Amino acid sequence: MGMSRTGRTQRWFEFFPVEEKLRVESPSAPLLVDVGGGLGHDLIALRQHHPNLPGKLILQDTPVVIDSIQEPLPGDIQAMKHDFFASQPVKDAKAYYLGRVLHDWPDKQAHVILSNIREAMGPGSILLINESILAETKVPLY
Repeated sequence: MGMSRTGRTQRWFEFFPVEEKLRVESPSAPLLVDVGGGLGHDLIALRQHHPNLPGKLILQDTPVVIDSIQEPLPGDIQAMKHDFFASQPVKDAKAYYLGRVLHDWPDKQAHVILSNIREAMGPGSILLINESILAETKVPLY
């Protein structure tokens, strides 16, 4: 389920109004949960692009993925072992982010993933989904 991320020209946080939409009152509040976030590339890049954004960044993935992280994550990024088919343990985060996750799963499983996130969301939470969209016909092999 891993794929190369080379060749991408713009990251989601370069066009999404991060400073406006992702605000928390306390630096200890959960700002963004990267669900199925792999080794943390997106969160590391987000922090580099927005170094003064307050709040905790939480990286979630399976135990085998989290255990395979070689380099220490920056101090304000917390790695958390989590199965996204189970109840989401981080409640009321400002944002839950699914980057290139849902395309790997049939609709039934994708519904479970999204339902678990929905149950954890608070009134001010948002869900960010970053996926590739394919045309109905004449789709290149890649």
